[in-house]
Amino acid sequence: MREGLKEEMKKWNTAQRKYNLNAMIGVVIIIGSGMNPAKAANPPSITATYTVTTQNATCDLQLNTAATLQLEDVRQGSFFDGSSPGRAQGKVITLQLVNCMGSPGGRVPKISVYGDRDGVTDPTLYRKSTSVAEGVGFALTQDNNGTGAVLLAGTSANPTNVQVPGTNIGQDPNNKTIDFFVQASRGNQSASGVTSGTLTTDLHFDFIYE
Repeated sequence: MREGLKEEMKKWNTAQRKYNLNAMIGVVIIIGSGMNPAKAANPPSITATYTVTTQNATCDLQLNTAATLQLEDVRQGSFFDGSSPGRAQGKVITLQLVNCMGSPGGRVPKISVYGDRDGVTDPTLYRKSTSVAEGVGFALTQDNNGTGAVLLAGTSANPTNVQVPGTNIGQDPNNKTIDFFVQASRGNQSASGVTSGTLTTDLHFDFIYE
């Protein structure tokens, strides 16, 4: 019986290594004490079944600023003097991580950003196809004033991932905040291609561990 038990446990342990599931169910056989296997053909046993549920590490994103930002007008001619004259009219997007749960393990908490890139060639600009203004888009920086390095514009297939400030590998980011600044810009596109009209885009923010 003991040899049979060892064989069963060996098979069970092997099966456990093959699967990585949110819910794992295993069976443990506990041999009754005080019995002599040589004298009992069928010694008493207890079968214990247990369930372990693992929680995927995640956080909710809370928007602490308006969901729709209305930026002020930027004169078309001002784009001849600089690529980002819309900084003065730009606005801050503040996100906060809440309801974090699960263990991040050896991963870093990040915000994944992506949006529309219709009709722009500069890799840092966002622009929706319904926009009328041409030669310009929206640039995004990871700060609250637009003076930082402009982030690459992510797409749904290839988003831009930004580490949450004040976090490290394996750290719980609950209640941490992150600022992004959005402003009108022509990037590295020619000023002669800038036309007047409305400019719009949709930006998407997701929380991930990476």
